[in-house]
Amino acid sequence: MMWKLRSAAYEPHNFEYSDDAGVTMSQRRSAGNPIGGIVVVTVQYRLGFLGFLNVKNLLPDVLQITTNFDSNVGAHDVLLALNWVKKNIESFGGDPDAITVAGHSAGASIASCLYLSGKADGLISRLILASGTSESAFDGSWGYRDVSAKLIKSATYTDIHAKNLTQSELDEVESYMEYREIDDVLEHFDQKNFLGWPLVVDGELFEDVPRVMAENLNSTQNSSKPLEVFLGVTRDEWAAFELKLMLDGVKALDPAIYNWRMVVKFVSKILAFAYPRNEITSKMRKMVDGYGFSAMNPNVSSWVETTIDVLTDAFFASRAIREALYYQKLGANVYLYEFTQPASSFLIDGYKPVLHGDDLSLLFGRKGGMAGREMARLWTDFVRGIAPATEPLDTSRWNYVEIDDEGVTERRDFRRNARTLWGLRDAPLYIDFPKEALEKAWQHPTVTLF
Repeated sequence: MMWKLRSAAYEPHNFEYSDDAGVTMSQRRSAGNPIGGIVVVTVQYRLGFLGFLNVKNLLPDVLQITTNFDSNVGAHDVLLALNWVKKNIESFGGDPDAITVAGHSAGASIASCLYLSGKADGLISRLILASGTSESAFDGSWGYRDVSAKLIKSATYTDIHAKNLTQSELDEVESYMEYREIDDVLEHFDQKNFLGWPLVVDGELFEDVPRVMAENLNSTQNSSKPLEVFLGVTRDEWAAFELKLMLDGVKALDPAIYNWRMVVKFVSKILAFAYPRNEITSKMRKMVDGYGFSAMNPNVSSWVETTIDVLTDAFFASRAIREALYYQKLGANVYLYEFTQPASSFLIDGYKPVLHGDDLSLLFGRKGGMAGREMARLWTDFVRGIAPATEPLDTSRWNYVEIDDEGVTERRDFRRNARTLWGLRDAPLYIDFPKEALEKAWQHPTVTLF
């Protein structure tokens, strides 16, 4: 099993490919759960500015620095590691024809994108995608586009999307990219962008966005056995980001922030990314019914919980559902899970959410309890070819496994609101909407329901 394709950031629980591990554990702590008779290979790849700066396909014809600044080089590192494992793992007691790639958050995104690109053909037998999908850390996801172009513009005052750039402007960009210290460059990084440095369409490794790559990929490539995919979410993924907002100064129980009006306003703006303007009001009415919004509810803590529930569905669970369908259409055996055991001490008025990353804390920690041990067992069994559930996903039942300190329970009706309210549309929908639509989306007026 290849592991350590993880989320990495300068702040905990981020999605980006940056410069330090989002969740760091000592060797003693990570050894808390036994490996279980499988060969584990950890992968290190270039992160942040060095791993995911996108220059080559921004200025393909006018800069001579393209060979030094390829796009998605961090993902190329992982692909190189995969090829090495395929060639050499037998010498370490592993099976080159049974390679499982496991990733969390951004790591799951890069693992899935490599498979969907077709460039890892014959290298991957199984995928474990924990709290991340091919869309999670891709350019345009979460509303952030052209991260590299914006940084270059901020640093050099040169709009590299502009036509008829002068040679002096191009020389300035080239000089800046070749000779500046990394810290100087990162001073111009948009600090409001909590996604970080995303994967991009580069025309080589990733020829299109994930949905299109999935559509263009032939059924489970050339393998004689169907691909197997185990993917899922924690119950309250968004709580990690809400906690960050609170640490940055947002009051945990501020009635001016967590109330009927603010939640409706925020959700309607998310919908503006994914749906035509004339559909937003009807979609919002369904949201009100599905999540039980009530203008008469004065309980501030319940609005915190509602906010987390809505955004977990919008940005995590709905994407996991789409990812499952991508792979199902490719002929893969797909298994869904939901991790529902809290690991953190984050508590708001009796509400204890299961954060993005809580599963890793319990999976690799000595005090993981039943949930951590069961997650470890499911992973190691899956690597050995033992299915985590009685049957693969059946979309007539939406069967999945729930993991907590009670053990593993097979259930039906996976994240109903994520399926029925958010559906198969992205939020924001970088796949169909042009750049101009994304820029204007946040300017839409808040819908009026009553």
